[in-house]
Amino acid sequence: MIAGHQVAFFLRELGSPEPARRAAAAKGLSEAPGHVTELVALTADPVPQVRAAAALGLGR
Repeated sequence: MIAGHQVAFFLRELGSPEPARRAAAAKGLSEAPGHVTELVALTADPVPQVRAAAALGLGR
């Protein structure tokens, strides 16, 4: 399980203008329970890499 400060970091990174950072945040959030809403929202990201990371995270 990941720590609260890590979750807070990932949530902040979801707003990054850099797609790689948003994708990494999606991957990180997939390890934390209770963040399905955020991952679902990322499936509408304009960047395929971010959408894929969100979809993979939802599959966990």
